[in-house]
Amino acid sequence: SLWPNVFLTVSELKEVNIYEIIQLTANKVIFIGSLVGLFIIFIKAKVSQEKRLEFMTFLLTIWIAVMLYVSTKSIRFSLLLCAPVAIGFGIFIGSVYEFLNRIIKNIVSLRFRLAVNTILILILFIPLYSVISSASLAQRIHPLMNDQWWDVLQKLKNETPQDAVINSWWDY
Repeated sequence: SLWPNVFLTVSELKEVNIYEIIQLTANKVIFIGSLVGLFIIFIKAKVSQEKRLEFMTFLLTIWIAVMLYVSTKSIRFSLLLCAPVAIGFGIFIGSVYEFLNRIIKNIVSLRFRLAVNTILILILFIPLYSVISSASLAQRIHPLMNDQWWDVLQKLKNETPQDAVINSWWDY
């Protein structure tokens, strides 16, 4: 064919498995927490029979399911999975907080309340792992430059007119 096969040359179009998608969107703890949060909100919607909450839960479930499937076909879509995972994880953290708060109200000990609130605050730092690992990865990625690129660029600089236009296929 005259044109390059973009499915081979564009890395965002590669297929990945579910585990890689989970690693791209968050980490295992956050992803599982988001699914638990989705399950919790589903149960709350069914118990309260609040139609709006049921509909929002349905949309969030469809969003996660469709984006999981689509992300296995092309890695570029995994970014669209971050928002529902974050919403689900937020629901999970909020539900854990509500549950522990109900338990704490029955216990009079100030020390125990302080300990539980400290644990809840530490749970909020779980997403920090993803931020730190992402920052670490970003620092290790650099633009690729090698001798071949350098030689070609020098040849273009020395052998072409100043107003020359260079056309290049963007993914090479």
